[in-house]
Amino acid sequence: MPPSPAEPLDLALLEPYCKGSHAAWARGYAASSRHRVDLYDLPGIHWKWRMCHAPLTLARRLAGAGSPPQALLCSSMVDLATLRGLLPPGWPRPPTVLYFHENQLTYPLAPGEGRDLHFAWIQVVSCLAAEAVVFNSAFHRDDFLGALPAFLRSLPDHSPRLCAEEIEEKSTVIAPGVATEDFARAAAVRPPRTGPLRLLWNHRWEADKEPLPFLRALVRLAAGETPFQVVLAGAGADRPGPAATALIDRLGKRVVHRGLAAAADYPALVASCDVAVSTARHDFYGIATVEAMAAGLLPLLPRRQNYPALLPPEYREECLYDRPGELPSRLQRWAERPGEVRRRGAPLAACARRGDRAATTAALDRLLAETALRPPPPPPESGGPRGSGARSGPCGSG
Repeated sequence: MPPSPAEPLDLALLEPYCKGSHAAWARGYAASSRHRVDLYDLPGIHWKWRMCHAPLTLARRLAGAGSPPQALLCSSMVDLATLRGLLPPGWPRPPTVLYFHENQLTYPLAPGEGRDLHFAWIQVVSCLAAEAVVFNSAFHRDDFLGALPAFLRSLPDHSPRLCAEEIEEKSTVIAPGVATEDFARAAAVRPPRTGPLRLLWNHRWEADKEPLPFLRALVRLAAGETPFQVVLAGAGADRPGPAATALIDRLGKRVVHRGLAAAADYPALVASCDVAVSTARHDFYGIATVEAMAAGLLPLLPRRQNYPALLPPEYREECLYDRPGELPSRLQRWAERPGEVRRRGAPLAACARRGDRAATTAALDRLLAETALRPPPPPPESGGPRGSGARSGPCGSG
């Protein structure tokens, strides 16, 4: 019997790469949803192998749990079409929502790395197997859908050209949900900040986040007489590589923290700062920036990716820059007026709450309920002899 709109659903949430933002999303949603959520996860290592073996591993775990769930919520690391084929015979096909934190079609590559389009193809087919596809930002949705037609045209034959339209029709945007209340609470109990401007870097120390332009800007700022401090957080901050280490050493005692903070201490560390800086060339959403804004920090961000959407229009000219070369002069001006910068950052905490966990959980709850209540599509009409090459559905080949 189908569920009623008011009844909580029995959901299975599948996350084969439960680490970092993926883990925060999965565990946060499981804990806050109005539905009954069973989380099936795997450690966040060996991502390519996770995408290959997770369908079998998770299908067997689902089967071992007993009765089938009323709906599935899967991260885009799940090969959904394969998973559905491996579910026990006789199980009803559970309606599924596929959630994209990132994608393997447009994710920036490290220097010298080639793109393995097999994993992009897995995600395309997973989109087709899902009843609904969710992206964590409008930028991410548009980036993926914009790259999809060229990818499909590049296939040697039997390219499902119309799949881009089908995926777009079932796509929506729901933010991943950030624990903004933790950062607002840390800011509320923090003593009023005085003294030099304190800058925060709270991103992964990897190529797509581009920490070197940030460090070069700090070295140029340090050549002047204006005092400042810097907090270097984020995964890998204690082992950033030889080039970054040489630049950090030149900053000397201006570096007041370096390394990944414990989860319980991290909100207070963020709240001890005044400005959050990014030089990333990849941020499909910007969780680290939303956390910093929730603590009242003023962000300084590239005018690209999802960053403009995180800011109210009246802050975009002030807080966005076009080229890394603009950073030293912008930071110099802000470091000369720390009190003004602190006052300007405080109102952004209310803006950051638009992406808090409660709001995004409610949106995902509604979508899952609507998906579970939606009647199944009718079976495709028989359209001619098998193997005739006739198009038999909305996703024809070209």
